[in-house]
Order: sequence, then structure tokens, then C-alpha cells
Amino acid sequence: MNSIKLSVICILVLLSTACSMQQVKSNSTAFYVSDFIPSGNLVVTAASPEKSTSLEFMNYKQKFEEKLSNAGYNIVNSIDQADYIAEIDYKITPGETLISSSPVYATGSYRFGRSFSLGANRAVSSSTDAITLYDKLITLEIMKATTETTSENSKVYESRIKSLGSCADLAGVFDPLLTTLFNNFPGENGKTMTTTVTYQGECDD
Repeated sequence: MNSIKLSVICILVLLSTACSMQQVKSNSTAFYVSDFIPSGNLVVTAASPEKSTSLEFMNYKQKFEEKLSNAGYNIVNSIDQADYIAEIDYKITPGETLISSSPVYATGSYRFGRSFSLGANRAVSSSTDAITLYDKLITLEIMKATTETTSENSKVYESRIKSLGSCADLAGVFDPLLTTLFNNFPGENGKTMTTTVTYQGECDD
């Protein structure tokens, strides 16, 4: 009896795990200078001042710092200590709802004890489906920590990853998108990669 209960529990756990696996499809592109090497002291900042004080940015900042540290940088907390500055930005666009209509075909009927076909090619009604899609974007720019950090010649690396899907919250897919962004860092210069990632989460994209 106990073995039966244990088997049932195992099946439920497996089903629960399978149902919580989601997929995120994204496009990512990276550009960098020919002598780019991920090394030296680096500080991570927000691309816009209004985001720099948000708790959301502080959460993403830690995740970026871990990825950049694994890539070869020494993370510091002050621009005065930094050889490079990494600016991160992120956004999600308002959802766009798409509506599609498809015909419903007759497969058969039953009347007075007899069955008959209405014809496989005969549409008897239509069904309407609506889906709302959200555009998510994460960008990373690395530049030399000079007094003119916004000048074009100070930038050594830039990358972006974009995902269009039904997840209405960037945080719901941020981790798999960031993992994809740093796959084989710095990546192939100037090439756009399309990737589908399966991950453990509640927000399918």
C-alpha cells in the first residue's frame, strides 16, 4: 500500500514539474571592438537616472554583476575605482492584442437514430481567439571609465536581447533572457542569434 502511495506522489511531482517548465524565444545581438577583452575593474550602473534608485534595478544589477564577474571582470562599487562602466537598460512595451478568427468544420451529426455527415469541408461556425503580446528588451553597454563616458570612442561592447511573447511582466522572463544574453560571451560579433530556452517558471513567453 505504501509503495502505491509513493508511486502516486512521484507521478504528481513529475507532472507538476513538467507543467511548470516554460519556454522563452528571443533574438540577441552583440557588437564589440576588435581587441575587446572582458577584464579589469567594472562598475554596473543604470542607463537612466530614474531607474538607478528602483528596487527592480537593484535586483537586476546583482544578476548582471554575477554574469560579468563570471565573464572576467572585477566588480567594483565606485566609478572612481572602475576601468569600465557597464550601463544596463530594460523595458517592456504596452501589450498589443491580436485577434484571429478561424472556421469550425462539421464532423458529423445524429438524428432519428441515424448518423450522417455534414461534410468535412463545410464550415458551420467560427471561433475567435485573442492574445496579447508584450515586447521585452534588455540592453548592455560597456565603455571605458573616462571623463567623457558618453563619447562613441569610449564604448567597447554593446548587446541587446529582445523577446516578444504573452508574458506581461519582464521579471517573469528576465533570468532566462539574461542567461541567453551571456551564452558564449561576448558572442559572435555582429550576428543575431535566435534562441529558445526552456526554464522553470510560471510566465510563458
